[in-house]
Amino acid sequence: GVNGYLLGREYFELVALRRVGPDEARRLRKTHRGKLFLTGVAMALLLTMPVVNLLAPVVITAAMVHLFEDWRKAAAPG
Repeated sequence: GVNGYLLGREYFELVALRRVGPDEARRLRKTHRGKLFLTGVAMALLLTMPVVNLLAPVVITAAMVHLFEDWRKAAAPG
């Protein structure tokens, strides 16, 4: 559980802080904390597989970019 939380937060911030400021990233993270936790748990499970863990960081980062952009579009006014 702790690994899921930490991985989800780490990869989210990796993506979010390159695209928006810290305040907006914090707001989005708090809004979607449940989904982010479950995504982090899935990440942790991927990283436990021996050969898969070599490509997992690239796949996880790409997935987080898509999640972040979807969440940002949903939060945008209008």
